[in-house]
Amino acid sequence: MTCCAVRLIRRSNRRTGYTLVELLCASVIGLTLLTTLGQLFWGTSEALLMITAQGTVRMQLVNALNAMGQDVFGASQRLPSCCGGTYAETANTTLILQVPSVDATGNVIDDQAQFDSIVYQFDAAANQLKRIVQPGALSSRPAQTRPVGNHMTGFSFTWLSDAGGTYRVQVTLIATRSEHGRPYTETSTRIFALRNWSR
Repeated sequence: MTCCAVRLIRRSNRRTGYTLVELLCASVIGLTLLTTLGQLFWGTSEALLMITAQGTVRMQLVNALNAMGQDVFGASQRLPSCCGGTYAETANTTLILQVPSVDATGNVIDDQAQFDSIVYQFDAAANQLKRIVQPGALSSRPAQTRPVGNHMTGFSFTWLSDAGGTYRVQVTLIATRSEHGRPYTETSTRIFALRNWSR
C-alpha cells in the first residue's frame, strides 16, 4: 500500500460531528444560561409586584388621609356619638365629626346651629375605611357611605389637648397588600387641626 492510499483510508475512517464531551459541555452552558435568565426574570417580576403593591398601599393611605384631613379641618367639634346612637366614637374603629350644614350651592347655612355628622369607620372584615355622611335636617349635603381607603388593616386616633381644649387629632392608618403570599405593609400618621384651633 502506498502512502497516499493509507492517508485516504485514515480520512475515510474519521467520523464527522461533535463528540459526547462537546455535547455535554454545550448542554451545561445552555442550562446555566437558561437558569440565570429564569432567575433574573423571576426576580424582576417579584420586584415589580412589590413595587405595585407599595404604590397601591401608599395611594390608598394618601387618599384616606387627605379626605379625613379636609373633614377634620372643616369640623367644628368631635362628637362622642351621633345618629341616634347608631355610631359611637371608639379609638380604633370610629371617629365622629360635627361639620356645618351646607345649602344647595355649598355655602354654610349657619355654623352655630345647623350641623351634619361625618363618621369615619374602620371595617376590619372588608379591610376598608368608610366615610359616612349623615346630613342635618336643613342640609343639602347628600347622605352617603363610601370607602375612602381599601387594603386598610389598622386605624387608630388620639385627640390631643392643650389648655384651651381638644382641637387636634392624631390619626394612624395601616394598609397591607399581599402579592404571591408576600405582604407589603405601610403605616402613616398625621396630625390634623379642627378649624377653630389656632396657634
